[in-house]
Amino acid sequence: MFGRAGFTLQCQLKDSEGKLKQDVNDRLEWAFYNWGKLSNGYLTVDGQMGHNDFDALILRTLLIDGEAFIRVHKNTKNPYGISFEMVDAASIDYTRIQERTPRSEWHCSRCRNRFII
Repeated sequence: MFGRAGFTLQCQLKDSEGKLKQDVNDRLEWAFYNWGKLSNGYLTVDGQMGHNDFDALILRTLLIDGEAFIRVHKNTKNPYGISFEMVDAASIDYTRIQERTPRSEWHCSRCRNRFII
């Protein structure tokens, strides 16, 4: 969700009976928050932005350019193994056609879960 505090994660994982798994949801939300803190330097490849700055950059880029390109760096050297990088739209080769790559898995070493990206 994007709001006054930027993008936030609201986990709603449920068990087989339909009840919220509050402990799991809380841990995932905490990990997301911790990963995006500026002081940790995990969110962006250069370590210069946290959630708020990066969210503002994405929104500003969308409003000005009408598009935003974000490169996902997997296996980065942080506890979560993933970071992002904004790519200038002017540097995109729009003449190159490439098939979409298959989905890949991201394994979170801290919470021991795997995610499909």
